[in-house]
Amino acid sequence: QYCQVPLEAQPGPKYLIVIDDLWNESDWYTIRCAFPENNSGSRLIVTTRIDSVALDCCSNRREDVYPMKPLEEQYSRRLFLTRIFGSQDACPEYLKEASTEIIRKCGGLPLAINVVSGFLASKKTPERKEHWERVQSSLGTIDREFEPMKQMSQILNLSYMHLPHHLRACFLHLGIYPEDRKIMTDDLVKQWVAEDFVPCCPHRRDREDVARGYFNELVNRSILQPVDIDYKDEVLSCRLHDLMLEFILDKSADENFITVVDKFGVRSGGTSKIRRLSLQSDQENRVPVPEAIILTQVRSLATFGACVGGVCSRLKFIRVLVVEGPNMTVDDMAGVCLLLQLRYLKIISYADYGDDAVLLPPEILNLRFLETLDIADVGDATLPEEIAHLSSLRHLLLPSGIVLPDDIGRMKSLRTIRKFDMSQNSVACINGLGELTNLRDLQLSFYNPCYEGDKNVALCSALQELAGENLKHLAIVSEDVYGNQSLPMYNQLKRLHSLPGNLETLHLEDRMPTIPNWIGQLGNLYDINLYGIERLNPQGIDILAKLPALLYLKMYIPIRIAETIVIRCGSGSGAAFPALKYFNLICSPPWVDFEQGSMPKLQTLDIAFMADRWEECGRAPAGIHNLGALQVLSVRLRYGGEESDKEAAKSVLRAAIDGHPRDPRVIIQGTGFSYHIYTEEEYNVEVNLDDDMDISD
Repeated sequence: QYCQVPLEAQPGPKYLIVIDDLWNESDWYTIRCAFPENNSGSRLIVTTRIDSVALDCCSNRREDVYPMKPLEEQYSRRLFLTRIFGSQDACPEYLKEASTEIIRKCGGLPLAINVVSGFLASKKTPERKEHWERVQSSLGTIDREFEPMKQMSQILNLSYMHLPHHLRACFLHLGIYPEDRKIMTDDLVKQWVAEDFVPCCPHRRDREDVARGYFNELVNRSILQPVDIDYKDEVLSCRLHDLMLEFILDKSADENFITVVDKFGVRSGGTSKIRRLSLQSDQENRVPVPEAIILTQVRSLATFGACVGGVCSRLKFIRVLVVEGPNMTVDDMAGVCLLLQLRYLKIISYADYGDDAVLLPPEILNLRFLETLDIADVGDATLPEEIAHLSSLRHLLLPSGIVLPDDIGRMKSLRTIRKFDMSQNSVACINGLGELTNLRDLQLSFYNPCYEGDKNVALCSALQELAGENLKHLAIVSEDVYGNQSLPMYNQLKRLHSLPGNLETLHLEDRMPTIPNWIGQLGNLYDINLYGIERLNPQGIDILAKLPALLYLKMYIPIRIAETIVIRCGSGSGAAFPALKYFNLICSPPWVDFEQGSMPKLQTLDIAFMADRWEECGRAPAGIHNLGALQVLSVRLRYGGEESDKEAAKSVLRAAIDGHPRDPRVIIQGTGFSYHIYTEEEYNVEVNLDDDMDISD
């Protein structure tokens, strides 16, 4: 990598821009046209792996090229030993000599150090000398004189050869994704199961849970880079390092595992006996399937921007099909329904909503082995009634507005439904949800004016039947929180004696006068999103404060509040919010008071509010210094009035955090975030509760 920094510095407006990972000179000549040559002291940093590109970026001034150096020995040692033992000092004396030699052979390359240390850390007994000696000898003779890519190839090959056999296929499978692609964990898990990388498990252990364990093992070995991590420390998405991807493609070519075709032709692999094919292009350069490629033995096809028209007739034994690009035509979908071995189908459309809707024909009944149907990211779609006969279907991910068959209760294998549109589906279909006792993940959506009384009753009955079953994730989302003056969801959910006791996440996005009592029964809940609470009284706060597993809390209060929200320290039974790590509050000026001992593990406090009339209201969050574990205070200000409002708000907020013992990072942004705060008159609240209901419930 190289950094290029212009040297001129003159008065005037300045900017700092970083262009990462440039590969050729022609791209630089295209990009540079966007920047004026005004000698105003701006800085432009370009990173590249190619020396000639670096020289071109700085007009052949060698003094402006900064070659990135390997880590020095002390920093290499710190990274290596901390990854394995938690600290440098924890390394046993008898391993010091072996660790020195291994670190030397890693050549100061951070990725190499992470890969090797990840391998050792994955051992049940990482302190055994035999493991270290085996790594030391396997690394061979690596010298800093060698080209870094050659060193990395040796080290990555070591990591690959030491992978258990059940992980090797999962590792190579990552090569189907384009460079720098964010890869969703759920997608990988389902694809690995569909590819039979996960064998049938004894003791009735679920194969998807096993596949998720495989994924975590690859992360723990530093083979995958986590991108999104939830507050339960579960990795939701990941990326591959560019060097790791290059290694995978080289290894895949050797083992005939994946063939990659892009706009330049066959990048990796051959054209015969193909098992897995990845077509990668952009919207300007559509990549068709080359006629020379033999598809009869393909088990997996992934297309990213490429054309798939007419290829289905050439696919006989395909199990995994991922199509990202233009919408599938009627003929394309008819061809898909002839893929009798298909287990996983995901379609992502670039078309606008309503353009060339994805039409699944009745012949989808042929896909009797289909386990995942993911069309959540298409603009529009239609499903035939025959889909209810797909007895193997486990995951059904849909866009809004999809009509499902009345006999959905026949689909006993379903574990995931997103989104189930309450407005479009019948009462019989809603009743059928209660028969799907294998459901783990249910996302319901509705448009308030269509939320009819009979559907309310049916939903309540269905959720009651799921109580005590497998459901772990529940979301009920209104598409029009402000449009209806009644409170249909709140009214109906109050009738529940209990919600599914195993719930771990709960997202309620609709108008609620206050926090319902039944939330206090959810002892396993770690993530809750309450969008549209009109009153946050002390009783409601206490309900949330007593949830023992709650890690993530997000609340939106759309009405301007007049009273202070007090987060108390708790009672004799324990601290308030004992496990909470993230608290997001969207409200009018943040009149929140944190007592000493409240939220003892809170790491991030994220507040969004209106800065207008700040001087009139004049209050900031109080007691922030009582949040002993706080690491980040993030504040987003919306202001439509005077600039003085914004500056006054910033000043008071800085004063509120001043003197905090941990000196947390403070981020204050003036943004146009889209949440609205109303006065009670503006909101025009008309609580429409049943006569026999007490609002305190």
